[in-house]
Amino acid sequence: MNGWVKFGIVWLIFMMMPYYGFITKTFIGMVIFLILDVLFPDKSKNSEQSSNQIMPPSSTSKPKSVSVIENGQEKKVCPECNAKVSPDANWCPQCGHQFKK
Repeated sequence: MNGWVKFGIVWLIFMMMPYYGFITKTFIGMVIFLILDVLFPDKSKNSEQSSNQIMPPSSTSKPKSVSVIENGQEKKVCPECNAKVSPDANWCPQCGHQFKK
């Protein structure tokens, strides 16, 4: 569940409490948002962090990638996970395999 959905839930609860003061409603809203954040973490945050990591240089000898033509475009095939990637890619986005030049 992303942050905007959580914010929407908190806003609806905030609007349904007419007799409480602004400070009380704000505090209750923050507590509810934190509870929702713990129960339903935002999975896109984890994927962004993992995609920004730098891959270490490969010290083991791995087989070279194979090229195929798909829909009129040349693609590399990763020897580790068989994912089809662009021909100018240096790393496989699926498994992190480093392509040899």
